[in-house]
Amino acid sequence: MSRAPSTQRWPARRRAHRQINAICAHLSGVDCVDPSSAPNGGIIQGVSEDRVEIARRALEYFNRGERDALAGLSSPNIEIVPLRAALEGTVFRGDTANADFWTAIDETWEEIHMDAEEILESGGRVAILGHLRGRAKGTDVEVESPTGWVLTFDGDKVASMRTYSSVADARKAAGLGD
Repeated sequence: MSRAPSTQRWPARRRAHRQINAICAHLSGVDCVDPSSAPNGGIIQGVSEDRVEIARRALEYFNRGERDALAGLSSPNIEIVPLRAALEGTVFRGDTANADFWTAIDETWEEIHMDAEEILESGGRVAILGHLRGRAKGTDVEVESPTGWVLTFDGDKVASMRTYSSVADARKAAGLGD
């Protein structure tokens, strides 16, 4: 998906953004986010900037393998269900959840990366939808699969992060329909 055209080249779009921002400034309880600021050129709808930033950072930290940084975004009682654990019925919970999550990653993958195509919010949940790319440990098998994460929040911390093996399932779990 290509990135939205720069507002510098589109005066009408720039005016519309200013008008929307002015309206949003007068509406209490309404979060307004510029879709052109989406990670990977994706789409953001109805997500508070704080949650967008948390979700974007979680994805960034995952992709860079920054274990401590990802753990820093987590609530003490986080629940993580990665793809491997979802298939096996395992859930990582509590203060060891992040370490257990990375152990599962290390046991399964030589390389792993998630490319986000959309970040959407519904009912306090944030869905990161895209493709998982990686190479299975001990093989030359390259994997690419549509996938989705659904994050819930406890204040400004991630309370749960669940991986879905299909974008449709992640959308449904996030309350976004089919």
